[in-house]
Amino acid sequence: MPIKIKANTSVKRLLTKTERGLIPSVRKEFSNKFNLARVKRLILQDMIRGVSPVKGGGKWKRYSKSYKEVIRGKAAYRRLPNGRVIRISADSVESRFKKGKQNLVNDLNADFKRSQKPSKRISPVNLRLSGKLHKSLFAKTVGGFLRTFRLRIGFNDKLADIHNRRGAGKSRVTRRLLPTKFGESFNRRITSGIFELLQKSVEKVVKEFNRQ
Repeated sequence: MPIKIKANTSVKRLLTKTERGLIPSVRKEFSNKFNLARVKRLILQDMIRGVSPVKGGGKWKRYSKSYKEVIRGKAAYRRLPNGRVIRISADSVESRFKKGKQNLVNDLNADFKRSQKPSKRISPVNLRLSGKLHKSLFAKTVGGFLRTFRLRIGFNDKLADIHNRRGAGKSRVTRRLLPTKFGESFNRRITSGIFELLQKSVEKVVKEFNRQ
């Protein structure tokens, strides 16, 4: 049996696909800078704890032994023209300067040390050295508020692709940053956080519609 519904002006406004419709209004509300900043924060909170934002990613694999030595100031590593990597130990090599005695390893790792803000830690594995990778994370909405609307999340730092897809270091260790593979998704905490922001956007817009 066919059923006909007579829509009044308010209902038509809820169903319309114009910018004043319910769905476009929710998308617009969700896209405000505060919500997008919260989306970024959800991801960075896991990264700082050394946990993959990707579902099933778990804790990131620990740093290699050689990288730990660099962090602790125990050794420096250099690649020779022939491709061979040599290790310079802090226990066996020193150099002298006018201002006093200074470990050669610290001098060789000076650029590494200067880039640490704050100081690099062995654990958790948070991929945070200079902070550039973390700061390059972006979250934005694209495509307007109608059919092509999308939430886009990514990194502007090229190191993100190395860690997320290509693999870092000699062992090509991957530490998943974003769900870029088919079938992947954010972990439960991040997914729940994003849906909570969306739900609040819906509630706010519906409340405004009811006042009209």
